[in-house]
Amino acid sequence: MNMDYIGFRIYDDWIRMVRKGHSIKGFLKKNGYETIAIYGMGLIGRQLYEDLNDSEYETVAYCIDKNASQIMINGVEIITVNEVEIQDKAVDAVIVTPVNYFYDIEKELLRYYKGVDILSVRDVIWSNL
Repeated sequence: MNMDYIGFRIYDDWIRMVRKGHSIKGFLKKNGYETIAIYGMGLIGRQLYEDLNDSEYETVAYCIDKNASQIMINGVEIITVNEVEIQDKAVDAVIVTPVNYFYDIEKELLRYYKGVDILSVRDVIWSNL
């Protein structure tokens, strides 16, 4: 499936979720996630960070991206997957934004995270529709 189309569908579903009075922040709070990491800092990852950064409740501890050294976003540390092991900030969940590659990314992340939920941003949004 076309990557642009999938991104468009995620944004469309996100807007429909918000119109129904739901939010990603609400999902996280309802499920007991207080501190998260975001994997993938493309357009969706950046929007997710901005959405959660405005929250008084959730905390984005850090973001993960394979091109971490090339990405600058004020207020958040961006690391590579290889740096997860040395990260001293514990998280309750990792939200993965490149949904086309979710299962491969999840498999890789599970090597580093024990007892941490790995969530697809698409599934988080769909759970609120």
